[in-house]
Amino acid sequence: MPWFRKAIDPNLTLARQELEAVLPSGWKFHRTDSERFSLPESRITVWGAWAHGDGKYAIAFGRDEPDSIRQVAARLLGELETTIAWRPPMDWHEPTPTHQKEPAFHPYDLTEEDEVALRELQAAVPSGWQLWDSDREKFFMPGYMLETWACSAMGPFGEKVLTMGIGLGGSLRALRDALEGNLQESQYWAPDFPHGF
Repeated sequence: MPWFRKAIDPNLTLARQELEAVLPSGWKFHRTDSERFSLPESRITVWGAWAHGDGKYAIAFGRDEPDSIRQVAARLLGELETTIAWRPPMDWHEPTPTHQKEPAFHPYDLTEEDEVALRELQAAVPSGWQLWDSDREKFFMPGYMLETWACSAMGPFGEKVLTMGIGLGGSLRALRDALEGNLQESQYWAPDFPHGF
């Protein structure tokens, strides 16, 4: 084997085989993607994977690539329910070796509905907490694009909260819900969107 070839992860191979074994007729596994989001003095990486068929899409998120693929299989089997928002576990965060980043909570292209959601979030920020970062990511599936946002906040003792939602308004409401104690951490996410399976 040439020295420059990347070793194949057997766990990844097994996860793909498990997904392919449960794909409905006419469905195809498409791809995976990872995104890194900023947190105070750290960052968090999440993985997404998706499959498609019959004009529908199954997309799921998890901690690593094999995990995200397995969650697509779980979604197709009806073992993972869809939700409108996600709060990944903060023990996934990785310290960043660089200097402290300044807060960058500047959502852009706000619609009227997004502005309402932002005001609701700002009213829900507890004393001593600070809105930290907002970041848009797009997941391109054949014939469809799912736009998600991640929004984060920091507490007075270094607590960190990050949420993801569909569209900017969805993410702003997710962070509001998390700060109000109405959205708990979860290992996985299958987004609830109109073309989802």
